[in-house]
Amino acid sequence: MPSLQPGKLIRSAAWTALTLALAAICVAAQKPTPTPRPTGTPIEEPTGSTKVFEVRLPVTVYNPRDKKSLITGMHQSDFQVIEDGVPQEMTFFSDEKNNPPVYVGVLMDTSPSTAGKL
Repeated sequence: MPSLQPGKLIRSAAWTALTLALAAICVAAQKPTPTPRPTGTPIEEPTGSTKVFEVRLPVTVYNPRDKKSLITGMHQSDFQVIEDGVPQEMTFFSDEKNNPPVYVGVLMDTSPSTAGKL
């Protein structure tokens, strides 16, 4: 391994430092500047409206004395729906005791054991 003279060592270190400084400047120059937002043009939020024709409002009425027993057999005339202080029209009323909701689930076995049977 050849030995470096003190003058060559200092020059080599100076060139290395200069090269690293130039590389750092080049890297810093590569950062893009952020695009300024246009001013004076307000961004409009999308707006829309929808008509709601029917809303399901499940209600459970308890006896006020013991708060454990349910009160059944109520009719549409026993209720009043108020939204934001405005009475709303009730177009449909259903007592789930006499007309319970029906939930149907369908299960299908699509595993490889039934591949030829479907």
